[in-house]
Amino acid sequence: MNPIDLHIVYSKPQVVRAYRFHYNSVLSPKRDAIIAFLLLLTGITFLFFQGTHFIWIAVIVLSIILLLFLFFAYFIVGNMMYDRDPKYKNTIHLKLSEREMHFKTVGIDSEIDWSTYTKLLENDEFILLYYGRTAFTILPKSDFPNKADLEEFVKWMKEKIIYNKSKS
Repeated sequence: MNPIDLHIVYSKPQVVRAYRFHYNSVLSPKRDAIIAFLLLLTGITFLFFQGTHFIWIAVIVLSIILLLFLFFAYFIVGNMMYDRDPKYKNTIHLKLSEREMHFKTVGIDSEIDWSTYTKLLENDEFILLYYGRTAFTILPKSDFPNKADLEEFVKWMKEKIIYNKSKS
């Protein structure tokens, strides 16, 4: 892989979309919301027709908790992460090479070995490189110098992640 230089400046809507992409891959928001609404409707219906009972109150409370969790994950977390994490507000300089990712921003200058990453997820807009269950680096595809570099990096990274997984 030829070295690739990226200069990333994140926007808040971009970070929010990346986190939504992440949650869409982990959760199934539409399905989960439908289930929560059906549970809520069932609990309210049975509560209304059969009277107060612990089970129906529990169903209503659990469905409300699930809806709040989905709302929080889908609409709040991305905004919160952008507001709280300074790396999203500074220009990030990345040099991607076969050996490592050189990550440089205000106050940070580090070299990250590719073995740190365990999963790659991509859509039309982003590449998410996971280095934990829920921790990831966001690489906007539009920040790659050209399509050939992007395709080469994705292909190379997929091979690298498979290689790293087989080592452990």
